[in-house]
Amino acid sequence: MKHPLYLGRTPLRTNQQSVQGRQITLEGESFYQIANFDRMRPFFMTVVSDADHWLFISSNGGLTAGRRDASLALFPYYTDDKIRDMAEVTGSKTLLRVRRRGRDYLWEPLSARGKGIYRLQRNLYKNFWGNQLIFEEVNNDLALTFRYAWLNSQQFGFVRRAWLVNSGATAARVELLDGVQNLMPCGVGSQFNLEYSTLLDAYKKSELLPDTGLGLFRLSAIPVDRPEPAEALRTTVAWSVGLKRRVTLLSSAQVHLFRQGQPLRPEMDVRAERGAYFIQSELQLGPGRSADWLLVADVNQDQPTLRSSTNGFANLPNCGGSFCATSSAGPRDCSASSRAPMASSNRSVVRLRAALQQHAVQYHARRRLRQRLRGGSV
Repeated sequence: MKHPLYLGRTPLRTNQQSVQGRQITLEGESFYQIANFDRMRPFFMTVVSDADHWLFISSNGGLTAGRRDASLALFPYYTDDKIRDMAEVTGSKTLLRVRRRGRDYLWEPLSARGKGIYRLQRNLYKNFWGNQLIFEEVNNDLALTFRYAWLNSQQFGFVRRAWLVNSGATAARVELLDGVQNLMPCGVGSQFNLEYSTLLDAYKKSELLPDTGLGLFRLSAIPVDRPEPAEALRTTVAWSVGLKRRVTLLSSAQVHLFRQGQPLRPEMDVRAERGAYFIQSELQLGPGRSADWLLVADVNQDQPTLRSSTNGFANLPNCGGSFCATSSAGPRDCSASSRAPMASSNRSVVRLRAALQQHAVQYHARRRLRQRLRGGSV
């Protein structure tokens, strides 16, 4: 193009780097990285579990997830095309107001709203076992990197871990609104949601337990055509650890106010709105420093399980420790037990043989996993 395009007074910025794939190590674990994945057409992925979790996600961030079957969905159970189209209103959502060089900058990482404004690079990571998926956006203008990961825990449900890294030479003050949206109340069948989604919204009720920050997302009553009581006794829950909560939102109704720099009002009881769980907080990041936090959600919770979960996470001091250990079940390295002795003294040959054997193990493990997911036997 002969003349550059502008967004207002800002030149339109596009990423012209090529898509590249390679194996890397992140926090001591092996991942496969697809750099600049946003230059590809959206594609579908899964995050597997050793329990009854299921999660299907598009590379643009839209997803559906739940336990057991579609009747226990955490996010609406739709087909691939609808999941892809609803990426901006379903699943993870993060907005940042960053104080740099005397100005406040609005940044929405991994969103279609942010493309063309900053010099960005988006990367995708999936670990060897397929139970961790990480989205990353590097903002070269603000010298910040944001990541979030989806993983699961048998005890706590679905875990979303987020990181924010300051790679600049100066400190950054960041005000953030972070969470998930379009949470489903418990006990709604996929067919009912497809046919009567607007009617279903009228039955939705979201509540906040202020002492613990636990969000409850349930139905005010089970929709039935018969003149009989149908009380909803189970709920979907969401909570966060690692951030100091200033304001908690239970819907997406005030997200636009954060974009405009306006104050937010706490939400304690919301009716007839699609459920969401957002935390407003503020971070001070020095040069080279980072912060991370967790957001956890689960379905099919009743009063006894709620009490047990509340007692469990109330004692968690931070994002590390035993909690994260429960969120990535599965062996860390299957190649060590199957690696044959190498007698060669040539180091390059040893490394080559180790790499070839590791790739062979990974190939066969993925093949067996796919066969299991299709319902076959191995």
